[in-house]
Amino acid sequence: MTTNFDCFRYFCLYSIIQTLGLIILFSQQTEYSVGMYLTMDIPIALNLANSIGLLTPFNYLTVQLPYFTLMNFKFLLSVFLNACYAAAFMVFGVFYLVKKDASFESAVARAESTLDSDLPTYESTIISMLAIQGTWHIAISFSMAGDFKDRFYKSYYMGISIALYILWCFYLLFNDGLPWGSFNEYFMTGYNFVYFHNNIRWYLLLEMLIFLVLSIATEAAIIKKVSKKYDFRFSTIELKERSRLVNARQPQIAVQTALFSA
Repeated sequence: MTTNFDCFRYFCLYSIIQTLGLIILFSQQTEYSVGMYLTMDIPIALNLANSIGLLTPFNYLTVQLPYFTLMNFKFLLSVFLNACYAAAFMVFGVFYLVKKDASFESAVARAESTLDSDLPTYESTIISMLAIQGTWHIAISFSMAGDFKDRFYKSYYMGISIALYILWCFYLLFNDGLPWGSFNEYFMTGYNFVYFHNNIRWYLLLEMLIFLVLSIATEAAIIKKVSKKYDFRFSTIELKERSRLVNARQPQIAVQTALFSA
């Protein structure tokens, strides 16, 4: 049940982030490219949803029961706050940050010279970068603040996937320094991306980092402050259960060590 809830909440928030970006892009007379939709939907969102399902549960008893409905204050507050963060960072990026680029040309000005809105623009570049990041970092946030399942870094598959997404973001921002001209051009054109000046790239990375940290911190705060507090006697029981599990493993570890030494 917790896996179903986690996957639904992930898809819900990812869809909201993607839609917020699309609304802002429409207001600037541009949009995501087809390649960007495919990238966010299949290799990132669908893959991470499967990864969430593969996370193993804690191997000890907890004193909390999972929620039996998605219509609860904790889940709704989590989705609302993360959606607000996404909207705020996207608005800041489009209406302030990219305009600081010395070569900036608005999407509206480009759209006036053609009927095609599927063009490389500064707005589509920054919104797409934030949407890509939002698609994978909310999976980290939900995993780090989860109540019943192991963290993402304990899953080789999910951990490697997250690392590849981070590298992909760096590649999209800095590939003009790589000697793969036609390969780079294929993705930049397919994503409707333009190259930022170096100072804008680093500011964008800082913005993405703050977005990530705020999301994780919010999830952790919701778990600790908003979730229903339970009796400390049950908390003691949970600690004893963890200790019992550790002690039960000690003889097994000793036997394995002795066999290895022999």
